[in-house]
Amino acid sequence: MNNTLFTILVVDDEPLNIQIINEYLLEHETLRFEVMNANNGELALKIASKMLPDLVISDWNLGEMNGIELTKALKADERTHAIPVIIATGVMMNSQHLQTAMEAGAVDFIRKPIDRVELYARVRSVLEMSRYIQSVREQSLLIVEQEKAIMQKNIAHLQDRVNYKQREISSNISLLTQLERKHHEHLEQLRQLNPYLNTAGKQLLEKLTEEARMNQFSNSILELENKFEEINYDFFRLLVEKVPDITRNEKVLCAYLKMNMSQAEIAELLQKSTNSVHVSFSRLRQKFSVQTNTDLLQILNNLGK
Repeated sequence: MNNTLFTILVVDDEPLNIQIINEYLLEHETLRFEVMNANNGELALKIASKMLPDLVISDWNLGEMNGIELTKALKADERTHAIPVIIATGVMMNSQHLQTAMEAGAVDFIRKPIDRVELYARVRSVLEMSRYIQSVREQSLLIVEQEKAIMQKNIAHLQDRVNYKQREISSNISLLTQLERKHHEHLEQLRQLNPYLNTAGKQLLEKLTEEARMNQFSNSILELENKFEEINYDFFRLLVEKVPDITRNEKVLCAYLKMNMSQAEIAELLQKSTNSVHVSFSRLRQKFSVQTNTDLLQILNNLGK
């Protein structure tokens, strides 16, 4: 602290008082000071805003803006609110005056006429306290920045995982689609046996192929739901809470839409016409009780909010 040059603004409307404080400060044996002066509160406020001194020592009784008003103005300005203020007075010395000064934002009180030893003690104490507070503030800001950097890194990591999961889901959907097509082809091949079967055989074949189709559909949907909810937690539960009578097919449509797939892409994936998918989304809007031009994706993104 001894090697630091401290800037102090002395405010008093009596030139002799300013001269005494200046001499005392500049004659200090260990601390180094650069002293600035102002003879009224308005000028002091301008100097403080521009020069940002380490400390302000102000007389209580000034002109239009007294020391208390100056202190309040300094504390109200973001640029100067951290500058400590010592109030000097030879009149306002009782406990009520001290409380008034402290409530305005002053950190200490000094009696006039100024005593050299008391001035040195109070100035050193305030500057040490100010430096400590500044150090704590800087450390806090550093910790906040470090935590912010860690949070951003974690967010980036989570986003990478989400992107990976989205790619995995897209890949699984593509694979499921291929399996669905193969399964459909196999069922069609089985149906080609119809001409060679009697009525009972035809009925049994139709029943078995329909059960196989439904089982395959159910398994595919269940797998899609499990994969999808790995990155969209509780999506289907919130969807059912919003639309209790939603069907499984409509849940799948919502999942595809949530993945930013277009109606054309969904139609191709489900091997349906674009018009058929459009009609399905129209029914969904009716269930959501919204207008036909409402953006369903926005509704899905706001589920649970």
